[in-house]
Amino acid sequence: MPAGDYFLGVNHVLPTGGTVRFGSALTVEDFVRRISFAHVSRGGDFQSGVGSGITLARAEGMEGGHARSLEARL
Repeated sequence: MPAGDYFLGVNHVLPTGGTVRFGSALTVEDFVRRISFAHVSRGGDFQSGVGSGITLARAEGMEGGHARSLEARL
């Protein structure tokens, strides 16, 4: 969902940048599935962030998918 990608704060990509080399052995946390949820109301929540989301999507070259998807939901 583009809103989650650009302005709701839900992170679904966790880049390691190679830091996994310095991590420790497996822990119980490695076997826990974490799920994030984002709820956006049709009013203020979405309306207040969608403009910034569209701008950021275009700056990243995501016009076709993300920017237009956000615009369609206006």
